[in-house]
Amino acid sequence: MSPSRFFISSPLTPSPPGRQPPGAARVREGHNVFYASIRRGASRRATDASVAAPPARRGPSPAPLAEAGVWYSMVDLPSSALRRIEPSSARQAGKHRVGALPSFTSMNAMCLGEWVELLREKAGGVPGLGGVGEGLAGLVLEPASLQPYLHFRRGRYTRNLIYRDARLEVLLNCWDAGTFSPIHDHDGQECWFSVQSGAFVLENYTLEAGGLGPGPARLGPPVMVGPMGAGFVDFRCPEAPIHRVTATGGPAVSLHVYAGPVDRCLVFDTRRQRCVSRELRYHSVFGRPLAQLPEAPTPSAPL
Repeated sequence: MSPSRFFISSPLTPSPPGRQPPGAARVREGHNVFYASIRRGASRRATDASVAAPPARRGPSPAPLAEAGVWYSMVDLPSSALRRIEPSSARQAGKHRVGALPSFTSMNAMCLGEWVELLREKAGGVPGLGGVGEGLAGLVLEPASLQPYLHFRRGRYTRNLIYRDARLEVLLNCWDAGTFSPIHDHDGQECWFSVQSGAFVLENYTLEAGGLGPGPARLGPPVMVGPMGAGFVDFRCPEAPIHRVTATGGPAVSLHVYAGPVDRCLVFDTRRQRCVSRELRYHSVFGRPLAQLPEAPTPSAPL
C-alpha cells in the first residue's frame, strides 16, 4: 500500500491536502562562501520560541514548515503520531533524558534560532548550501537554545526535527552512551555533521561494487576518524556518502544539515555484502515528541 500523506498547516495538525507537495529534487550547486557572518555573530538574538515556530518569511526565502505547510508521508510522521502527542511530563520537550546530561563546551556560541534563520536566508537566496562547512567549523550553539530538542532514549539515538522545507533540513540527534548508527548513505544529498557535545568515532567507507540501490553491495575497509569532540564537522557528499557514527563515552549531541530533506537511505550489511532501503522517522518535531511505533529489530533511523 502506498504511503498516505498528510498536509501539516501547523506542527502535528493534519488538514485536508490542498496542493501538490514541493519538489524533493536535490538542491546542490556551487560552493560560494556565505557563512562568514555566522562566525562574527549576528546583531539580533532569536528566542527559543522562534526555533519551535520557525521565523517569519523574508524575501525569497521558502515558507517555513509551521507557516505554509509541508507534505510528509507516514514514514516521516506516522499516523499514530499525528493523532496523539504523549502528554506526560517525562515526554515533554527537553525532558526525555537517559542517565547523565551531555556537557557542552563554550566555543563560538550562537543561538539556534538565529543560526537557523541565517541558514534559511542563504538557502532561499541561492541554489545549494555552499559554505556550510566553513560556518559550522568550531561552532557550538548555545546549550539553552538546544534544550527543547534534547530527547534521549536508552540504548538508541533519536532524530529531532528543528527545521524542514524543500531546500533544507536541520536535525539535532541525541545519542545515548555507546550507541551507533548503521552503515548508511544519504540518498544522494550533501550532509554536514557537527559535534555539539560529547565525542564520536566515524567509520568512512568506499563503495567498491553495487550499492547504488537495494541489493548486492561491497564496501572497502573502513577509515576510522576520531574520537572527535565539540566543534568538529564532517561532510558527506554524493561521491563519498557512506559512513557509520558511534557515540563514545557519555551521552552526545550532533547537529545535522541536509541540502534537501532526506526521507530514505541505504543501510549496508558488510557481512552479507548487501544493502536495503530504509525509511526515516523523527523522534520529535519542533521539540514535541511523537508517539513511537514498535522498534525494528535493527536500527532503522540512520542520520
